[in-house]
Amino acid sequence: MYSKLVSAGFPSSVGMVIDTSRNGWGGCGGGGGGAGTCRPSAASTSTDLNTFINASRIDRRPHRGSWCNQNGAGIGERPQANPASAPASSHVIAYVWAKPPGESDGGSTDIPNTQGKRFDRMCDPTYVAPNLKNQPTNALPNAPLAGQWFAAQFTQLVQNAFPAVGTSGGTDTTAPSAPSNLTSPSKTATSVMLSWTGSTDNVGVTGYNVYNGSTLAATATGTTATVSGLTASTAYTFTVKATDAAGNLSAASSALSVTTSAATTGGTPLSINGQLHVCGVNLCNQFNNAIQLRGMSTHGLQWFGSCYNAQTISVLANEWGGDVLRIAMYVDEGGYMTNPAGFTAQVNSLVDLAEAAGMYA
Repeated sequence: MYSKLVSAGFPSSVGMVIDTSRNGWGGCGGGGGGAGTCRPSAASTSTDLNTFINASRIDRRPHRGSWCNQNGAGIGERPQANPASAPASSHVIAYVWAKPPGESDGGSTDIPNTQGKRFDRMCDPTYVAPNLKNQPTNALPNAPLAGQWFAAQFTQLVQNAFPAVGTSGGTDTTAPSAPSNLTSPSKTATSVMLSWTGSTDNVGVTGYNVYNGSTLAATATGTTATVSGLTASTAYTFTVKATDAAGNLSAASSALSVTTSAATTGGTPLSINGQLHVCGVNLCNQFNNAIQLRGMSTHGLQWFGSCYNAQTISVLANEWGGDVLRIAMYVDEGGYMTNPAGFTAQVNSLVDLAEAAGMYA
């Protein structure tokens, strides 16, 4: 996948993240084609192809298309950046939990509700799905609506966690290694962006604390952070420490001294920052400094078009401190397709008004 992405034009620095919230499969007695089967510790020795595959696989689902409230699943690796367990050749830069353990994927039956949530048969444990090659869905029964707490699922996820949760192996007392190569890719008069090389840990790094002197200034789950609220033309000293799931704190990185840029007098966001461009993973201004725009969206211009005029845009720019106006509308539902020329003219007018107020649009 990495090679294909790079060959397609992605930068060589692109990385992969793996959702480990439910890929533990560590217990014995889970459902889904592996009932009563423990997680294999080694590949099968069988010479029969089907037996070898079924006895060797960790994921116990009957079909990889099964996704809803899977029976037998467990919590996997804890969220962490630059996981030591992932080989460098995999280009995996983080383990993440896309959904908190115990949050239902969907009701196992058609549950009347006022939230607009419809019944998905893939969450029905009695459903034999044609798109799963006529296999059962492997969904847990008695599941509540999507997004609601599902206690039975959470209990099973903890029981089947791999690495195990609350094992008798003792408390983790090993701190992560210290972050290294602390640098500042960009800065402004009031903020400093920091970047560093990630730490390693015997279990896994869960985050980083960024210090301005001895004061905690920011936290991060990755290896970059921006410290804001600073004073122009002032020197600051930064360090970073890594943390793990047990609360162990690493030694501090080497200190980095950064002096913020001089204050810019007068001007608007547009005149100060000029033409914007992408630099790495950031949006940068004409001076190649990373910036963050803030503003608002028109959402459905066809519904609220009368709300956007020179006066309201001036308030957004001058009283609210807005930098950008996102001009958006629907194609249908009374939107663009009903009057392409009229809406195009309206959008152009709003762009001109935003620019006149010193904002991006």
